[in-house]
Amino acid sequence: GGIAITIAVALGVGASEFVRDMIAPTLPLDEGDRIVRVRFNDAEDGGTAPATLYDLEVWRGSLSSLEELGAYTTLQQGLVSDRAEAGTVSLARVSASAFEVTRVPPMLGRFLGPADEAPHAPSVVVPGYAPWQSVLGGDPDPIGRVVQLGGTPTTVVGVMPEGYGFPQMQDAWIPLRPAAADLQPETASAVAVFGRLAPGATLESAQSELEVAGRRAVADHPEVYEHLTPRVERFASR
Repeated sequence: GGIAITIAVALGVGASEFVRDMIAPTLPLDEGDRIVRVRFNDAEDGGTAPATLYDLEVWRGSLSSLEELGAYTTLQQGLVSDRAEAGTVSLARVSASAFEVTRVPPMLGRFLGPADEAPHAPSVVVPGYAPWQSVLGGDPDPIGRVVQLGGTPTTVVGVMPEGYGFPQMQDAWIPLRPAAADLQPETASAVAVFGRLAPGATLESAQSELEVAGRRAVADHPEVYEHLTPRVERFASR
């Protein structure tokens, strides 16, 4: 939930700020209150439904009130260094725009970029502070080291600073790479979608624009979207 996320990305957040965030959660990041998530209200079961990578591409091409849109999924994988240190990492498979959204620079090297999302790009990982310490031994020059991540040889390209955990207390990041099936709404992978309100945009203006996109989706693919209404909300909301 939002409070866990707040803890995860708290870069020096004080106790008074944490209490405030428990009442009205906001990410302790640069303009963190403008970081949002987008998902669906599902009229069929009265709950919510995740967006898909198909939705993400449609929204990227049609929404002006939301920028730096991206998506993520989470998983746990084993991480083994080239010197046999091992551990398990909470991993986010994430769009490169996540790092632009949070506006937190890497501690070492670089973070993920758009080129890393290409289908046949090399396997790369950006570990956080904890696995950098525990698995990479705090190596001051880890860039280019090849680790085994879930059994796959993967090159370290950067390290994020202590306390960074966007989106949900993760401690390592790899690229989210769409597949051919993600080009169709019926077969696209479910993901969690995030972004930032564009300059001058509000939650209300973003919601209005999303609803227009939602009606268009219903008209184009009623079998998928008939019961779904897109909703934007602050990322840290519970």
